[in-house]
Amino acid sequence: MEDNVKSNQREKFIANGIPYDELDTQMINLIDILNFKIGLKTRHCCFGHKPYEEIQVMFEEEVNLKEDQILELAELAGREWKGLQLSFSKWARFSPLMFNWSLVLSKRFRDPEDADKYRYLRSVEEFFENYAAMK
Repeated sequence: MEDNVKSNQREKFIANGIPYDELDTQMINLIDILNFKIGLKTRHCCFGHKPYEEIQVMFEEEVNLKEDQILELAELAGREWKGLQLSFSKWARFSPLMFNWSLVLSKRFRDPEDADKYRYLRSVEEFFENYAAMK
């Protein structure tokens, strides 16, 4: 059953231009929630493979048009700062200028495979799932 779910998820990602096989496997559920439950298209993500690296997601340029939603999420996350410790930032670069919103999960772990890091990521996924359920 689980393999079938993963197969369907993989097909959904690929059909929507998301390179499933290139993603950090730890990030797949969060990327699924952001793209398909909330509607914020992602561009890149990283679980953080070195000590103390943050978990990060960069969004596609089209998310710039959803800035109100990003700010709403940032405010909601701010109410739960102690547990979530996540933030959004807008990155400006290059000429001509490019802009992308990013999501940064700020809790850092010495061991990139620490079980607490996985629990932390799951709590962030639950935050976004709860937001999607409210919409």
